[in-house]
Amino acid sequence: MYNDYCQDHHGDGHCDKGCNTKECNWDGGDCVTAPEAENDYASGALIFILDMSVDQFWNISMHFLRDMGFLLRTILVIMEVSGFVSHKVLV
Repeated sequence: MYNDYCQDHHGDGHCDKGCNTKECNWDGGDCVTAPEAENDYASGALIFILDMSVDQFWNISMHFLRDMGFLLRTILVIMEVSGFVSHKVLV
């Protein structure tokens, strides 16, 4: 049950301390408060090509980021890139 809560609130901009665990992929980075902690993030880009509409992706994006982040053992975020066809790239 708590897993469902953490999945639904992953990366939503609000720190859920109970979800700030390895198993819940660190709440999508929501609990990072110190600006210098962002320097611990890996730099670079990871591009996924998905066979769905942008609207379909946005409906599942929090679940996708959490599950992929857990598999890759990192926190993924969505970054805007001007000039990119869908205007969004996962990094």
